[in-house]
Amino acid sequence: MNILQFRALLVFAIALVGIVQVSSEFIAKHLSTSARAQAEILTGSESIIRTRPLEDDVRDLHKKWNQVAPFASFYPHSNYSLGRSALLMSASVSDPDEKIFYVCEALEYFRNGTLQTPHSPDFHIALADLQAQVPNPERVCEQFKDTEGKLFSLSPSERLAFAVNLSPHSVVDTYLASIVYLSIGKKDDALTLLRQNQEMNPLLSSGQRLYTFGLVTTEHDLALAIPRRYPEILKWIGYFSTERPSDYLSWRGTFISALDDSIQELMDRHNKGSISDYDLAAFLKNISRISLAMSSEKIRTALDTQLASIYRSEQLPYWADTLKARSEMERIPVLKSIIVDDKSPKTTELFGWTDDHEYRLAGLDALGRSIGVYVPLNQQAQLLVLESRTSGARLNDGEVQVMISPDNRHFYPLTGVQWKHHLVDGREALAMELPPGDYRFIKVRYLGAQREPKFTNSMQQLLQVYGRTIS
Repeated sequence: MNILQFRALLVFAIALVGIVQVSSEFIAKHLSTSARAQAEILTGSESIIRTRPLEDDVRDLHKKWNQVAPFASFYPHSNYSLGRSALLMSASVSDPDEKIFYVCEALEYFRNGTLQTPHSPDFHIALADLQAQVPNPERVCEQFKDTEGKLFSLSPSERLAFAVNLSPHSVVDTYLASIVYLSIGKKDDALTLLRQNQEMNPLLSSGQRLYTFGLVTTEHDLALAIPRRYPEILKWIGYFSTERPSDYLSWRGTFISALDDSIQELMDRHNKGSISDYDLAAFLKNISRISLAMSSEKIRTALDTQLASIYRSEQLPYWADTLKARSEMERIPVLKSIIVDDKSPKTTELFGWTDDHEYRLAGLDALGRSIGVYVPLNQQAQLLVLESRTSGARLNDGEVQVMISPDNRHFYPLTGVQWKHHLVDGREALAMELPPGDYRFIKVRYLGAQREPKFTNSMQQLLQVYGRTIS
């Protein structure tokens, strides 16, 4: 055989191998498509009256996938479906030996997948899950008896970490890895991945979110799981404040920290050009209406400063001035009281006190109503703010009177000052700068004839008192 004949033979052999590989891959894909179609029919037939046992359908599906097995090396990703099919068989049979056989078969398919496509995270996640359930396959699996405990080079935790590193921005892989982490007792790792998943998944379902809520049983869990990104952070604040209020109050510091981080992340996105000025303004306004934001001095003062600039650009200079002044003051931790029918406002004492973090809804503009505060001894009140949470409420001049008392027994009208009315994003707000004085008990009284209140907000936001600490 001369050199030309040898080269021709070599080219023919290479071409033949290529044809075999392409043909085998085509056959594998064709058979996989057929098996997948049967699986879709099976999973989509819940509403159809069954004429045969489900176990028979699963067995037929497994036979269909087994037709793909001889060609799996030419179409490596089919190993994943082959493994899942074997696990379905294991779940459907009752004989213990059969169960073990199919589990071992699934283990082999997943392992083959990691060897043939080592950079495919779904194989590593599936193998980690099964590897944790069968830590010593050489003891029960015939095909692995000669491995002598050297079948796996990575532990389940190491394999999951490797899979996540392969695809750190995949919402599917990180979510599946978190479930496996949880199943092997690595709750901290699971919650960390779930937090990352929430922060980067714009299509997160309410079911996935509720699943994560249910995993949070301690403040440590909350610190790991709560997202630090707007607007997902609002979902957590809303859920816990309404559905788990005791946890919400107990873990308030962690919620504040997460909200602070979310605002900073929002500002970073704006600085990078990912968020427009218009959207940033809308987002910050939305955050400022959250009671939690106003209960943190760090967040409140930063928001007041940002919003003062925003409202000034929106041609609301007087409200901007109020926010700027407020940002330079402390929010005084007053006690609050509501008197529904204040028939003798000069002598009716304030009672039924609640603290300044009260989130329950209250209204001001109802006939005979008064809202009062007690200012602590080491605090000096300098600014009163009334805010409505909804549009449609309007308080006329002369309808809101401020009365003061040194002892909660005798109240006197505060003279020489007036409310400044502001219309902010369709909502009414009133502000009053207090002259220097020792205001211990303050009563804000409605003088109008309205019977059903429209000027409503949470107790925390309805009446706010700002000032400074005195030594």
